[in-house]
Amino acid sequence: MPTFWRKMIEDYVAVINFAYKPFVWSSEAVEEAVVHCVIVGFTSFESGEAKFIYDQNSCTERIDL
Repeated sequence: MPTFWRKMIEDYVAVINFAYKPFVWSSEAVEEAVVHCVIVGFTSFESGEAKFIYDQNSCTERIDL
């Protein structure tokens, strides 16, 4: 993943706006797969708005980057 984020930040000037802490997603398939998900929202510009980290459905912390 470091290569992905380096390219996003350096080449595309990606700015992280929010993130969700890791959570487990499990499918309803017969051979159940369990996946750990992280959601990261970003744009190609700085909005000047506050940035937050979410945990399930609530905001858990404000981050200053």
